[in-house]
Amino acid sequence: MSRDGAHGPAGIEDVTSQVRGAEKPGMTAAQASEAREKVIAGLEKAASGGAGLRAQTVNLYSGSMYHLYKYKVYTDVRLVFAPEYRIAFFGGDPDNFTYPRYDIDITLFRLYENDKPVDSKHYLK
Repeated sequence: MSRDGAHGPAGIEDVTSQVRGAEKPGMTAAQASEAREKVIAGLEKAASGGAGLRAQTVNLYSGSMYHLYKYKVYTDVRLVFAPEYRIAFFGGDPDNFTYPRYDIDITLFRLYENDKPVDSKHYLK
């Protein structure tokens, strides 16, 4: 099972068979854990091959399933909009819960790659 993200290699992959396949009959719990960790490290290294990519294996249901999450990492993040303090905190904390419609509680960022905005299918329109 693999789902592709908006930027090619990003996505989620079911790697349960590879991770669980590292366990062999007769292994102690410590040996099985070490074997799984070795396979996980190899999977993450292979998936993180390109620059700006990161992979993380997630243990689900107490080891019943393992998913490899692949991320595209952006290091150039720029602030686009943030309200002034007085508008964002109008009336203080009590008014935030009594009259939330009078507060502006938003901040917008833009991701850049190679000094240009990222061309993404998913964005605030």
